[in-house]
Amino acid sequence: MGCVRLYLYYDTDWPYKIIPMFRIMDGEFPSGFRHLIVDSGVDKFFRHMRLKDYPRGYLEKYPYIAENLTKRFGERVWITLPDYPADYPENPIEDNMEKTIKNIEIMIDRRVNWIVVLQARWGDLSEFEKACKIYRDLIGEYPRIAIGTLCTRGKLEYAVGCCRLARRYFPTSWIHVFGPNIRWLRHISRYVNSFDSVAYWKPPHGYKGLIKNNVRRRFLEIWLDRVDGYLGDWKYQEKLTEYLAGGRLS
Repeated sequence: MGCVRLYLYYDTDWPYKIIPMFRIMDGEFPSGFRHLIVDSGVDKFFRHMRLKDYPRGYLEKYPYIAENLTKRFGERVWITLPDYPADYPENPIEDNMEKTIKNIEIMIDRRVNWIVVLQARWGDLSEFEKACKIYRDLIGEYPRIAIGTLCTRGKLEYAVGCCRLARRYFPTSWIHVFGPNIRWLRHISRYVNSFDSVAYWKPPHGYKGLIKNNVRRRFLEIWLDRVDGYLGDWKYQEKLTEYLAGGRLS
């Protein structure tokens, strides 16, 4: 497996970007990307708005926009097949796996470069393995898989277990991890191909006032150094800050 790939939010000059579908529906779209992941917007709808389902009409428009993006950009854009999380304690969705699987059954045959998200009851590896088995029976060894159970919380043992099980059941798939704790990277990178994070926008503790673009970029540089540190000497990892130093961000 090659270098683990990092995706950052679409308003950075990083070459691998991630953007929520609702931003695209509102007319925004990034430029200068090498590769783009479109996520389904779970953080907004289920964490902040505390909805139990996507807004009315959202899922009806979603696959048509996904088809258009695939037709326009091909493999440069992957689109998350809409999923339902269970790791937001402020808004538990008990039937999240069943609702995610229903969306898969409805949308999987569309001509879209889907990323199919593994969802399960949170915190239980036996439930995650059950989900892997169900997904494998449903979609086979699909080329693009994501792990959606590690976005907000969890222990290292659970994170490693989820990544190891996903690789066992999908040995040749590209596996993406949504929003993992960067302290886990040294331990999970051998099982996955990519991950994303927006943690670099958080200013240092105690920082107050407006954050200028040049300061935000410095936060990104500091954060990338931290990521390199947590990845340690994992032999496949390219030093991330070289993207900044070498001018390879476009």
